[in-house]
Amino acid sequence: MIPLKLTLRNFMSYGEEPTTLDFRGMHVACLSGDNGHGKSALLDAITYALWGCTRASGSAASREDDVVRVGADSAEVVLEFELERSVYRACRRRSRTSHSGEWRLDLQGPEGEWKPVGGASMGETGRHLQRLLRMEYETFLNSAYLRQGHADEFTRQKPSDRKRILADILDLSRYDKLADMARQRRMEAELTVKELDGELRLLGDRARQAPALREELMAAQAEMERRYRERDERAREAAAERSALAVLEEKAARLAETEQRLAEFQAELARARQRQAAILEGQRAAHEILARREQIESDYRRFQDASRRAEELEPATRALREAQSLLQDAQGRLALRRQELAAGIRAAEIEADHARERARQIENLQRRLEELAPKLVEAEKASADLRQAQEELQEAQERYAQLAAANESLGEAIALVESRLSQLEQPLSTCPVCLSDLTQGRREQVVERLRGDRQSLVSQRDAVRRDGTQWKLRREERKSRVSTLEARTLDAAGLRGVSEECRSSLEALIAQQAASSGLEERLADLRKQMKEERYGAEEREEIAALERRCRDLASDAARHDEARREVRELAAAGIEARWAGLREAEREAAWLEAEAESILQEIARWSARVDEERARTASLGTDLARIAEVRARATAAEERLRMAAQAAEEAARSAERARGLLEDAERAAEAARQKQMERDRADADRQAYADLFGAFGKRGVQALIIDNVLPEIQDEANRLLARMTDNGMQVGFSTLRKGLTAASQIETLDITITDDAGTRPYELYSGGEAFRVNFAIRISLSRLLSRRAGAQLRTLIIDEGFGTQDAKGRDRLVEAIESVKDEFALILVVSHVEDLKDAFPTRIEVTKTPSGSRLTLV
Repeated sequence: MIPLKLTLRNFMSYGEEPTTLDFRGMHVACLSGDNGHGKSALLDAITYALWGCTRASGSAASREDDVVRVGADSAEVVLEFELERSVYRACRRRSRTSHSGEWRLDLQGPEGEWKPVGGASMGETGRHLQRLLRMEYETFLNSAYLRQGHADEFTRQKPSDRKRILADILDLSRYDKLADMARQRRMEAELTVKELDGELRLLGDRARQAPALREELMAAQAEMERRYRERDERAREAAAERSALAVLEEKAARLAETEQRLAEFQAELARARQRQAAILEGQRAAHEILARREQIESDYRRFQDASRRAEELEPATRALREAQSLLQDAQGRLALRRQELAAGIRAAEIEADHARERARQIENLQRRLEELAPKLVEAEKASADLRQAQEELQEAQERYAQLAAANESLGEAIALVESRLSQLEQPLSTCPVCLSDLTQGRREQVVERLRGDRQSLVSQRDAVRRDGTQWKLRREERKSRVSTLEARTLDAAGLRGVSEECRSSLEALIAQQAASSGLEERLADLRKQMKEERYGAEEREEIAALERRCRDLASDAARHDEARREVRELAAAGIEARWAGLREAEREAAWLEAEAESILQEIARWSARVDEERARTASLGTDLARIAEVRARATAAEERLRMAAQAAEEAARSAERARGLLEDAERAAEAARQKQMERDRADADRQAYADLFGAFGKRGVQALIIDNVLPEIQDEANRLLARMTDNGMQVGFSTLRKGLTAASQIETLDITITDDAGTRPYELYSGGEAFRVNFAIRISLSRLLSRRAGAQLRTLIIDEGFGTQDAKGRDRLVEAIESVKDEFALILVVSHVEDLKDAFPTRIEVTKTPSGSRLTLV
C-alpha cells in the first residue's frame, strides 16, 4: 500500500476548508512542525480511512465522535492509495449530530473514473479493505509504523525476556489463547465426565428400583380395585337411604295438605252445629206454643192478624240465618289465606337469611381483596426495584473492573519506571531511554524526571485503589439489595393467585346475590300485607257484603219478633191470635223437625270427614316421627360414600404415583445408557484437548515458529547492516546456552554482533553501533510481520524521537534511513527538530492557525 493523496476536512485539528496532501513524487519526506500542530493527526487520518482506527482507539475514554473537530458537525477523510498497480479511494465520514458514519471504497478505472467496490455497509467495506491490504491495524502499527521509543523494544531486553517480546511482536498470543481455550475445554470435558459419572450413579440407583416398583404398582392397583368396589357398595347404600328419605318427605307434604283439609272440614262442622243450635231453638219455641194448644185455639181469632204478619216476616229471618252461615264460611276461608301468607313470609325469611350470608361473604372477600391490593402493589414495586438494583450492580461491577484494569496498568508503568531507575544506577554511558550520550548532569536530570513520573504514577494508583475500594463496597451493597429484592418478588405470584381466586369467588357470589335482588323488599311487602291485613281481598269483600246483608236483615228479624210478640200478646188477649199461633207453631214444628234431621246428617257427614282426616294425620305423623332418623342415616350414608370415594381416589393416585415411579425408573435406565455414551464422548474430548493444550503451549508450536522466523530476521537484519556498514557488521541469534553441566542447556535468545574486532554480545555495544543494530532488527521484524500478513511493505513511517539524539546520533539515523530508502516506495519521517528539516529531499511543514492546521510543502 502506497499513499497517493490525502484530503481532510474537520478531522481532529484540521478545519472546515479541505486540506490536501499529495504524496505523489515523494520518496523520503520529513513531516515537521511543533508539538500539537497536527503531525500525528495526518497519520491518524490514514489509519482512520483504511481501518477506522486512530491512536486513541481502544481506550476507555475514546469515542469515534472525537475525530470531529471541536465546534464542527461532521468530519471527512479521503485517501487515495496504490495497491498492486491499482488505485483505490477510501472515503470515511463521521457525523457528531447523528452519531453515525459512512465508509466507501472506490476503484479507479482506466479512464480515471471511480467505481464503488466496497460493501453495502460500513462493516462490509472494512472487511473488504482488510482483505485487500492483507493486514490488520495492529499489524500495520508493528510493521510500517516505527513509533517513538519502540526501535530497541526487542534488543534492549534481557536475553531471557527476548523470546517473550518476540512472541508478542509475532502475535503468538493467539496460540496462548488457543492453549487457554484447549485447557478450558479440557477442564470442561473433565467436569462433564465427573458430572456424568455422578448422574450415572444416580440413574443406576433409580433404575435398580424398577422390580420393587413393579410389585408396589401391582399392590396399589389391587388396593385401588378394592376401594372402587367399596365405593360402589356405599353408593348403593346412599341411594337406598335417599329413596327412603324422599318417601318421608313426600308424606310430609301430604301431611300438610291433610292438615289444611282438616281445618276446612272442622270449620264446616262448626257452621253446621251453629245451624243445629238455631233449629233446636225454633223447635223449643214451637213446642211451648203447642203445649198451650187449647188456649191458643180459643184465642185463634185474635191471633189471626198477628200471625199473618209474623208469617209474612218469616222469610227475612231465614235469609238472615243463611247470610250468617255464609259469613262464617267466608271468615274460615280468610283465615286460610292468612295461613298461606304466613307460610310465604317464612320461606322469604329463609331466603333472606341466605342472602345476608352471601352479603357477609361478599364483604369478607372484598375486605380480603383490599388487604391484598397494597401487598400486590408492593410486590410489583419490588420487581421494579429489583431491575434498578440489578442495573446498579452491573454498573458497580463494570466500574470496579475498569479500576482494577487501571490499577494493573499503573502498576506495570511504575515497574517500568523503577526498572529504568535501576538501570540508571549502573555505570552506563548511554541513556537506556533515549540512547543519547549520558553525562553526570544528564543522568541526574533523567533520574529526577523518572522519580517525578514514579511519584505521579503512585499517586494515580493510590487514587484508583481508593476509588476501587469504594466501588467494591458499593458492589457488595448492590448484591445484598438484589438478593433481598429477589426474595420479595417470589411472593408476587402467590399473591396474584390468591387475589384471582378471591375475585372469582366474589363474582360468583355477586351473581347469586343479583338473582336474589329485591328479596328484602318482597319480604317487607309480605309482612306489611300481614300487618295491614291486605290478604283475602275477595273473602273480605264477601264478608263485608254479608255483614251488610245481616245488618239489613236484622231489622226485618226485629220486626218479625215484634210481630210474634204482638201475636203472643194477641194470643193472650184473644183466641184468634192464639189459634193462629198454634197453627203456625204446628207448621213450624214440622219444618224444624225436617231441618233438624237434615242438619244431623250434615253434622254426621262433616264429623266423619274430620275423623277421617284426623286419622290420616295421625298415621302420617306416626310415619314422620322417624324422618329425622332417616335423614341422619342418609347423611351418614353420604358421608360414608364421600370417604369411600376419597379412599378410592387416594388409591388411584397411589397407583398412578407407583406407575410414574416405575416409568421414571425405566426412563432412568434408558437415560443411563445415553449418559454413558455422552461420558465416553466427553472422555475422548478431554484427551484430545489435553493433546492440543501441549501443542499450542510455549514448548509446542510457538517454539517452532520462533525457531523458524529467527533465521529470516537474522538474514534480513544482516542484509540491512551490510548496506549501512559496508559489510562491517553482522548480527546473530542463539536460542540455547550451555548450562552448569555439559549435558544441560538453557533456553535463551542471545544477540551477538560480529565486526572487525570479533564477535561480542549485543550488550557490549553502545551509541551508533547499537542504534544501527536496533534499526536493522526493527526493520527486519517489520518486514517479517508484513510478509506473514501476506502484504507487501511499501510504506515506512518513522517517529523515533529525533529530539533525544545528539548531532552525531541524528546523522547516523539519517544515514540509516538513506541506506534503506530503496527498499520502500515512500518513507515519512516525523520530527520537530530544526536540524533535520533540510536533511531529507522533501519537507511537509505543519502549522496550526485559528481556522485549523495547515500544510506547506517545502
